[in-house]
Amino acid sequence: MKRHYRQNLSSKGLKNIENKTLVKYDSDFYSNLNTGVLEEYLDEENKKHFDPKEFSLKTVVLAMIIGSVFVFINSYVGLKIGMMVSGSWYLVYILCMAFKWSDKRIMIAETTATSIGYMCTGFVFTFPAIYILQEQKFFSVNTDKTLIVAVFASIILSFLGVFYSLLLRRIWIVEDPLPLPGFEANLTLLDIAHNVYSGTAKKAKRMVKKILSAFVFSFSFVFLRDFPLVKGRSIFDSLFKSSGCYENGSVIQPKKYTNFGRYVWTDFYLSPLMVAVGWFMRLKGALILCSGAVLTWFVINPIAVYFGVNA
Repeated sequence: MKRHYRQNLSSKGLKNIENKTLVKYDSDFYSNLNTGVLEEYLDEENKKHFDPKEFSLKTVVLAMIIGSVFVFINSYVGLKIGMMVSGSWYLVYILCMAFKWSDKRIMIAETTATSIGYMCTGFVFTFPAIYILQEQKFFSVNTDKTLIVAVFASIILSFLGVFYSLLLRRIWIVEDPLPLPGFEANLTLLDIAHNVYSGTAKKAKRMVKKILSAFVFSFSFVFLRDFPLVKGRSIFDSLFKSSGCYENGSVIQPKKYTNFGRYVWTDFYLSPLMVAVGWFMRLKGALILCSGAVLTWFVINPIAVYFGVNA
């Protein structure tokens, strides 16, 4: 059964797959992602050509060290802003490219580091709820004992989550692949690492330069948007908040338009991360993702207001 998000297989890609001449990371490789056929082919090829030597102790130990560091980073960021974004794999890729490891070895290291880095997820998103409920006198618990239980429970559940993901891996990635933007970003970094490993330095240098340029731009923009540099406020807040069209990193509709704001509120959050996700999703995927919000705010809400429906 073909899902609505499944891509069509190109004739050239099918021919290369049948003849087993498909080249990793070339244009045919990328154009046939999410077809199901390419994923089946890669799964079979990986099983045939997997070298146990790639699974070395050095690879795993390095990944465990990086992942352990990011446990504390993710805990702080998660408790601070309520969300976690994996950053360990970027560091893994940089180090692995410096060591000129193969893409398979990089994937082993990246998977290990990311899995360990997210071991704190259960704690980060559970313990604050327990703390808030206790502060609001819903119940009383021993905070120290609860903290210990929450930490160990999150570790155990993290391991169970990894095994659960392994069981569903074939469904999500091979049999019925989902169009995940993060997966394509992963492949792009693997492409760079593969160029470094295979010696095509010119192409690798060009791609690394593009990624570094994007990183510098994103870092600079987010620094200006979020870092409280001027009297506890960011530079963007200091410059634009008085205009009434900017607030906390978002371009907003002016609050003076109260009649319009009673029913619909619009704002545009300035986020390089979302721009990157949109680039990988392409226009069709991004429009599908946004269609729900557009339908709610510009169709359902006006109809509800017209008929006097109360929230």
